Amino acid sequence: MREKFSLIVTIVNNGFSDYVIDSTRRSGASGGTVLKGRGTGDLEMENFLGIVIHPEKELVLTVVKEKEKDKIIKAIADDLSLDAEHRGFCFSIPINNIAGVAHLISYVEKKEEK
Repeated sequence: MREKFSLIVTIVNNGFSDYVIDSTRRSGASGGTVLKGRGTGDLEMENFLGIVIHPEKELVLTVVKEKEKDKIIKAIADDLSLDAEHRGFCFSIPINNIAGVAHLISYVEKKEEK
């Protein structure tokens, strides 16, 4: 049977992606991809001297084994206090088809051998 994977998406304020990556690595993930973005919701916009400021965000995309997803999400939420207001949020999406993850499979297998 082929291994199942999930994509964990974590959205945090600018400058916090390193904390997310550290948390995911401590929890068993091999790393992640960081993308830059900006918030557009009403609560996200701040008015400074009549200029609307859109706070910058960082999105961390992490591909993990399905069976490790919940543990990693919990670690991110705990380590970054995501339950506090305006800290960010995290969710997962099942991956139906995937290619190019040989490095991830070998990384996970090496961790499981230890």
